[in-house]
This record gives sequence, structure tokens and C-alpha cells, in this order.
Amino acid sequence: MGRTLDLINAACLAIFIVELLTRIASYWPRPLTFFRDGWNVFAFIVIGAAFVPGIRENSTLLRLARLLRVVRIVRLLPDLRVLLLGVWRSIPPLASIGAVTAMILFVYGMVGWIWLGDELPDQWGTSAARC
Repeated sequence: MGRTLDLINAACLAIFIVELLTRIASYWPRPLTFFRDGWNVFAFIVIGAAFVPGIRENSTLLRLARLLRVVRIVRLLPDLRVLLLGVWRSIPPLASIGAVTAMILFVYGMVGWIWLGDELPDQWGTSAARC
């Protein structure tokens, strides 16, 4: 089974290499302009990672590099790109909401400690109050 999977892997890598070379050739007579687009550089790095000696022997890193090829689908599906961009832009406001929530919980905890620390030392007191 391992030999068959290795052959399938080699065939898929060959297809990706042919695709990459075709895309580079499409920029002829100035093939270096291929590297001006970020997605092209990304594809070149991901495909080139299969030939790096340290990554080639490490199956986990090679699997991660292969998994990164799937990210290229964002380029082909504009609706998915819009969705992912919306999720990415919502992260900072969500972090702000999380920080405000943490501060509110801290303030409520401090108020409870001040009001109830002497009356309920087992639940709200400090370790010094228990001694």
C-alpha cells in the first residue's frame, strides 16, 4: 500500500510542477514577473518545499506543506475570499470584547471579595484570612 501511495504522491507532485512551470511560462518573455503576485510566490514555495532535504524526510512537515496547497483554492473562489476576509477583519473587535469581558469579570470578583471576604472567608477570603 505504501508503494502505491508514494506513486500517487509523485504523480500529484508532477502535476503541480507542470502547472507551476506552465504558469511561469505564461509570463514569457519576462518570467520573473511571475513572482510579483503573492499567490504565485506562495505556490512556488509550497511546491518547492517538497524538494528541500529537511522537509522531504520529515513526513509531518511535508504533509503540512501539501495542506497549504489547499489554501490556493481561495484564489479561485471569490465568495470564499470575501468570507475569509470578513472573518479575519472580525478578530480584532472580538479580542476587544474578550478583554472588556475579562475586565468586567475581574471587577465583579474584586467587588465580591471586598463585600463578602469577611462574611464568607472559605468562599471569598484570601489564604491569609484562612490562617
